[in-house]
Amino acid sequence: PSGHSTLSTAVYLTYAILAASTQRGAWRLVPYLLLLPLIAIIAMTRVMITKHTGEEVVVGLVLGTSIVGLVWWCLLRGRL
Repeated sequence: PSGHSTLSTAVYLTYAILAASTQRGAWRLVPYLLLLPLIAIIAMTRVMITKHTGEEVVVGLVLGTSIVGLVWWCLLRGRL
């Protein structure tokens, strides 16, 4: 899998979740609107510069999202 896609998804998605949690109303969408396109751009450039195949990038995106989900689940359950 693409390490760039995995790491950018894990880091920027976490930033978006944290930033959104401090906002109210429609402002909660702003971090996602700013950071999700950045994740997509990073993922697309890995394929465009032929460092990874599309499948490797998708696996990286899924892995990064899974890491975020697992960490948040552990935090909410008091396991971290």
